[in-house]
Amino acid sequence: MIAAFDLGGPLITYALLRSAGMSTVAALVISGIFPALGALGLAVWTLAYGEHEKRKAERLAASA
Repeated sequence: MIAAFDLGGPLITYALLRSAGMSTVAALVISGIFPALGALGLAVWTLAYGEHEKRKAERLAASA
């Protein structure tokens, strides 16, 4: 799954944009969006999961 987003997504996007006539720089910048979105999604999930576990631990400590 990670390989698809971090490798496949940018390579396919770059190839499609270049074949459509876009400049190399623009195609590289736009193709970098896929790994950035993956990293952002992972960061958001990690923060949300951490908050969930923190609340769960607080509830457990309060009930003890």
